[in-house]
Amino acid sequence: NGHVSFGGGEVTLLPEFEPLMNMLLDAGCDNIRVHSSCVKYSEAIERGLREGKVTLVVSVDSGTHETYINIKRHNHFNKVWENLERYAAAQGENKYKAKTKYIIYPGYNDNKEEFDVVDYKYMEFAAIQDETFDKEAAYIAAKSAANKFVSQLKTQDFDKLAQDYLTSIKSEKTVADYTVTEYQHEVRTNFGNWAFSEERKAGDVTIFEGTGQFAVYYMVKAPYKHDYTTKKVQMLTMSLGQEPYETVEKMRKIYYKWQEMEDKTEETFKTLSDDIKLTNVYKEYSSDKLKDWVYSDKRVEGDWDVVEDQTNLYLIRYIGDGESSFHLKANEYLGESDFDKMLADAEKTYSVKTNKGVKPFIK
Repeated sequence: NGHVSFGGGEVTLLPEFEPLMNMLLDAGCDNIRVHSSCVKYSEAIERGLREGKVTLVVSVDSGTHETYINIKRHNHFNKVWENLERYAAAQGENKYKAKTKYIIYPGYNDNKEEFDVVDYKYMEFAAIQDETFDKEAAYIAAKSAANKFVSQLKTQDFDKLAQDYLTSIKSEKTVADYTVTEYQHEVRTNFGNWAFSEERKAGDVTIFEGTGQFAVYYMVKAPYKHDYTTKKVQMLTMSLGQEPYETVEKMRKIYYKWQEMEDKTEETFKTLSDDIKLTNVYKEYSSDKLKDWVYSDKRVEGDWDVVEDQTNLYLIRYIGDGESSFHLKANEYLGESDFDKMLADAEKTYSVKTNKGVKPFIK
């Protein structure tokens, strides 16, 4: 049950790496993690992916040639993706063993143009062999089922068709919606090339043939930028917890105090409690009730109310539009004091060469 992890530098450059990897694989080690730039291809990594014993993590950190060169200081963008294609093909049914990672460097690759997103639905028609169908007959039946499904989509709802099909084959799967960025694992497959092409639009359908299966992809929302303007509010949050009645009573007192104030401003709102925070409200991190109130089209500056969901009470004063959700997340993740201290300590410990482009990333 041991775990082996290769990192801290480009391990594929080491002359010992290939024989060491093969030795571990021969010994039955099945929990090996390799961090690589993917510039140099490794037959041993390919073998490990094929056997399902290796997880490969590649920091691409860019979505375009220009950004890649700006970040990496060399032009291996195409080579990296070609090698990733080969690794992805090698993993076969051991899905998600080859992964890409995107590290955000402020001022270099923190532009949302790097992150196209699509929403899609997916239905798989497998060639199932039994006493009735041999391999060829099962293959033909799966293809026929996929084609029939696509033809019915012209007049019927995807979810209903999919659920009817799953019920007919007594499958316990449920219909699901998917969201994927262009640079996640699907990108260099046929699906990625189809989904992120310039002419793609909502409602498009395609069928891709795999090993013993046919996959129908239905485009719900064509490539778009997963970014929006957050909403800025002043907010007091109280957990209902194990004493909901006491919490409600505390909130009621603060509510009445605010209600009686003649001058209802940002400054006076802050005097109600030391726990009031000025914050940007994200759609994806908010309960439905909180999101519905904050993002209502009717909301104007100065609006206020108490909102209750299953876990909390919120006293909110609406201010207006906040910042880009994309850039807020980047700044929050990279701007924490612990992160800054870690980087400062790293600068003291390790030598940094400015001409390699590392110093600007740390700053």
